[in-house]
Amino acid sequence: MDAGAAVREDHLHLDGVDYFRGRAATVRLGDVGERRNPVGSQSHLAVQARLPRARLAIERVARIDLQGVTVRGSDVAVDVTVAEVGSLGASTVARLLHDRTLCLLKVEAARRGVIDVANESARSLDALRRSGKAGRLVHQVIVVVETITARELTEATRWSLGGDDDSCVLTGFGGDGRRSVVALAPGATLAYLLLTPTWLGKRIADAECDSWRRP
Repeated sequence: MDAGAAVREDHLHLDGVDYFRGRAATVRLGDVGERRNPVGSQSHLAVQARLPRARLAIERVARIDLQGVTVRGSDVAVDVTVAEVGSLGASTVARLLHDRTLCLLKVEAARRGVIDVANESARSLDALRRSGKAGRLVHQVIVVVETITARELTEATRWSLGGDDDSCVLTGFGGDGRRSVVALAPGATLAYLLLTPTWLGKRIADAECDSWRRP
């Protein structure tokens, strides 16, 4: 995947889209909550509910090529939890991204699938309604993983998500029957993208992408 990328403390720019980084360590795919834009702080999602992960259709898993992109520890800015490695400091993450020991992986749930699952979750609908116009859903995340793990996952032909409130497991299935599994612990998310729901009565009719922008 062509990067066109820039990592900054408050957002991540990728292929013309700006992803949120505010409180990313607390956010995972399928989260539901309220977009907040506090004065003097980063815009972020305040998570209030989670969609049933196993019901989310994963549309795409793509490795982000950072060749030629400068990533500094001050850009990463926070500790990141890497599956099967543990929590790493910002400067270490930047160095390992540079030497390609680690890489960024974009995991994207199908937009229509997110809407359908949300409409079947009373808890999620209640959270969105309480948040009013600030209600949002997470349909894309960018996580930090080992490069060998990313390679295995991107070679898969289909993917599934599982886990409970405290765990998030991404599984890739290859055409030859091979299976790749990675547990995305809290703290693995570096950036995320939101959907703004459009309502028709008490249900979500559609949703449009909501990207980061400077307040």
